[in-house]
Amino acid sequence: MVKDEATMKEPHKISAGIERVWVNGVVVFENKKATGKYPGSVIKRQ
Repeated sequence: MVKDEATMKEPHKISAGIERVWVNGVVVFENKKATGKYPGSVIKRQ
């Protein structure tokens, strides 16, 4: 279960329940922090 931990005083607090996030087969979020890898690309609006 994912739970939003952010509050008005702490709006950037990380949600609970998210263990890992993959982008294009690369782990970009693990152990409650970003891995520093950016395998995706920006899709710009025309």
